[in-house]
Amino acid sequence: MATPRPLVVLLTDFGQDSWYVGAMKGSLLAVNPALTLVDLCHSVPGHRIGDGSFILLSTYTIFPPGSVFLAVVDPTVGSERKGLAARAGERFFVAPDNGLLTEVLQREPDHELRYLENTALWRERPRPTFHGRDIFAPVAAHLASGRPLAEFGSPCTQPVELMLHEPIWDGEHLAGNVVLVDSFGNLITDISEERLEKYRRERAVGDEDLEVVVSGHRLRGLKRTYHDALPGEALALVGSSGYLEVAINRGSAARRLDVGAGAAVTLGHRRGSGA
Repeated sequence: MATPRPLVVLLTDFGQDSWYVGAMKGSLLAVNPALTLVDLCHSVPGHRIGDGSFILLSTYTIFPPGSVFLAVVDPTVGSERKGLAARAGERFFVAPDNGLLTEVLQREPDHELRYLENTALWRERPRPTFHGRDIFAPVAAHLASGRPLAEFGSPCTQPVELMLHEPIWDGEHLAGNVVLVDSFGNLITDISEERLEKYRRERAVGDEDLEVVVSGHRLRGLKRTYHDALPGEALALVGSSGYLEVAINRGSAARRLDVGAGAAVTLGHRRGSGA
């Protein structure tokens, strides 16, 4: 059986058609032309580290063990912020030390992090405005090619962490936030399917009895698919990310409801129903 080619998965806020993406791929392939490169997403809204963190959290386990994630959402590129190479569980990550790996590291307590200090593994004369091409990409290529993590630099025991706003339970309602607007305009929240399941058990209610409120818009019941609502109708459901989301069947909830990331979302049960 043939040995699988090393896999590098790319996530950036560069934009899908940006030449920066191609330049970063060139830097990867200059180290190892045998790499397999997968574009996860290059449409993270510019400079939104939290969006990138959530996308990584929602997708990294889909890829096979040993995959290397090259994640560059780096609004302070060229500053004193450091870079990281990390092993989290069975996968590897290269990213700026700015909180981008926060949620993955929280989910994977078995992790090891190293600062990017070995300049011999960088491109020569790295530009201060393009560390993605000149530092992170060659490091990711070396990591995917089998270099031990210890060769990249000294241990990092206190990486920068994002301040995450966990949903709040008051005994009757679960209050969260929209954390991401996807390319369809769906509003993805920080209320996970596990939290929903716990809410159902504690309140003894079914999906049809739940009510989701986002910026004053009330949605009755949870649907299973987008098609369970009429075209143009708003609905709430658990999306493919495993989190509660608000959508418009064949439309954009963000545009129709005039709602974006950071908007408040409340989960409760309909008056007169349930416990």
